[in-house]
Amino acid sequence: MRFVTATDLPRLYPDTVHTEGATETDLLALARRLAAKGVTGVDFQVIENRVYSVADQFELLTVAVNELLDGKPLGFPLPTKGLLGPDNSPSPSTPSTHLAWPSFRDATKDVLDFIRTEQRVPARVFVGPDPVAPAGFLVALARVYEHRRQNGRFPIEEGVDIGTNIEILPAQHVAKDTPELFGGWVIHKEGFRAPKIQDVARLQAWSLKPAVSRQRDD
Repeated sequence: MRFVTATDLPRLYPDTVHTEGATETDLLALARRLAAKGVTGVDFQVIENRVYSVADQFELLTVAVNELLDGKPLGFPLPTKGLLGPDNSPSPSTPSTHLAWPSFRDATKDVLDFIRTEQRVPARVFVGPDPVAPAGFLVALARVYEHRRQNGRFPIEEGVDIGTNIEILPAQHVAKDTPELFGGWVIHKEGFRAPKIQDVARLQAWSLKPAVSRQRDD
């Protein structure tokens, strides 16, 4: 047994998604899982020793679809810088569950500009004047990417179905704010509550994923 410090952790638990990028096979697997019929939640995904947070998936698919929209070949492995979660809860989504192709295309370009500037997942994606929850838009991105791979074209005539009422499943790992949550901590006064901190933690669950230990040679 030995002690380690924070500076040792990136070496012991390397995030290969951020250092090496996503392979073509991985990206297609992620898109297919997100685009599955009846999907109600999005979660981090583990493929061999690579772990993709929901934010990683959002970034990768946003970049990939935009590259394809511009007629550029995708260069794999596809890099990801790592986004933070949204800074606020999503606004109520538009009642529509289907987007015309021009609306989706324009929104996808806006999202790319946003994540490059802000380095976080948007709290809402505007399709015209209507807000769409980012989790629902992530599902739409996956469906477009998979459609393009299967058919060699975008769903220009068909349009795009967005995900509705999609739950961010890693948020289940964040404790709910209750009177007992901080009970017994000597550093807190009796009855201490921190609901805003818990709210922020749930928003940042977009970037939550397990660490995978580097395999030892010995």
